[in-house]
Formats: sequence, structure tokens, C-alpha cells
Amino acid sequence: MLIQTEFSVSCVRPESSQLFFIFTGTGLRPAGVHTMDVVDRTAIGNRNIVILKDPYGGCYERGFSDDYASLDGILRWLQEEQARHFPHVRDVFTMGTSCGGLAAIQAARHLGARAAWSFSGRLVKPEVIEERLRVSATLYQDVIGRTRLGELTDEEQRKLDTVFGTPEMKELRWRLADNPSTIISRALLHEMVADVKDRGSSTDCHLYYVTSNAVDRECSEAFRDCANVNLHPVTPEPVHLGKPVGFTEPDHSIIPILYRLGRLPTLFADYL
Repeated sequence: MLIQTEFSVSCVRPESSQLFFIFTGTGLRPAGVHTMDVVDRTAIGNRNIVILKDPYGGCYERGFSDDYASLDGILRWLQEEQARHFPHVRDVFTMGTSCGGLAAIQAARHLGARAAWSFSGRLVKPEVIEERLRVSATLYQDVIGRTRLGELTDEEQRKLDTVFGTPEMKELRWRLADNPSTIISRALLHEMVADVKDRGSSTDCHLYYVTSNAVDRECSEAFRDCANVNLHPVTPEPVHLGKPVGFTEPDHSIIPILYRLGRLPTLFADYL
């Protein structure tokens, strides 16, 4: 049975006693692409699943709606959803990608979930997300005639390389895509780390990140001293990374990297 709201899609499987709350990210690709890769290529597709999105396009700081407008609101909705549609569930898990990754870790500790996973989790300043989306859409439209990159022709690739090779665009890309100091919401990150510490160690937390991505590395390693948090730094070979195009970050897209490394199918094996 499928149940849909403006910010969630729930798949109810009465025969399964496990439930995964999945926090999708936001950014320059359709929401949930990497999430569906995880569902398709691991063994969780036959479990109960709730896929969530941040309707405000951020990192879930503002909750889901006016009725669920904070972390407490998110937790209340998750608990209500489990009581409504998943009373048969015994084990709860959370996972999230990109801007949903750290929200999944924090929610798991509050819920007392059995385990949680963050994939390239990050906490980004809302104004940076908004500016990057706005600037990239305008620039891509001007250069290649559409607001998203998609499959590039050789000519489109050449045009983008030329534009992003200028000093002005290199500085803009550094500020909006690569520089932890201008991108990370550090005050909120420190609050989140303190909250996760205060919630004890009942939940196994797994944070995956690519070592070459400075933003993801700083956000994940901020949780290093939290009890029962397991850091999983990934250092892929260059062949497993694509070339940065425009504002893209190939080393932020960790799900395809884990798949190419052969690690994706067994990510949840210890808990299923």
C-alpha cells in the first residue's frame, strides 16, 4: 500500500517488521534519485519505507509544514506516521543523503532507532542553497539553453568549461560549492552534534563521506566524539570520480561511488 502527502511517500508492507525513514537531499538533481538507487540496489526494497523530502529545499531545519515546523515537529510526525500505518514494526531505521543525512542521524537518536546512516551528510546555510540553485539555473540556461545539466554534448561541455574557466566563475564556484567556511552552517552543526551526544548511544550511527569533499568531511567528522558513531571515510580511485562540471561535486555523489566500489549491496546487511 502506498500513502502520499505533500512531503512524503510511504510504502506499507505488513509482512515486514522493519521500517526505514529516508530523508532525501536537495540541490542540483531531482530529489530522491540517489535514494531510489539505495532502495533498488540493496535489500531494503521489501521493507516498510517512508521517503521524506524537505519542502522548503533546505536541511530540514524548518520541518515539513506549518503543523510540523521544527525538529520536534518532524519527530512528532514520524511517531504519528508509525502509529498510524506501521503498528506491526519492531525495528526502526533512518537514513539520509546530502542535506538529509545529518537530519536522519539526529532524528534516529531522538526516536531510539536501531541504526542510522548518513551519506555525504551536510548542514548548509539556507541562503547558500538558494543562491546556488538560482545562479546555476540562470547560468545553465544562458550557456546551454536549459536550467539543468542533464546529458551534455561535447559542444555544451566545451561552453561550460570556457565559462567556468574564468577567474570570476572560479571564485563563485569556490564560494558556493567548495569552501566549507562559506557553505556550512557551523553554529547549527555544533548544536546538532551536542544534541546527538546528549541523546546517548542506543542508536548505531554510520556516516559515509568522500575524503576529498571538504564540506562533507567536516560535517561528518564533527560527530567523531559522539558515542556509537562510526565514520566511514571513502577514498575512491580517480576512475570512480567524474569531472566537476559547472557547480557539480562528483565527490559529493557518494551513492554511485559506493556502487562502483561494490559496497552498496551490503550497506545494511548487519541489520536485515
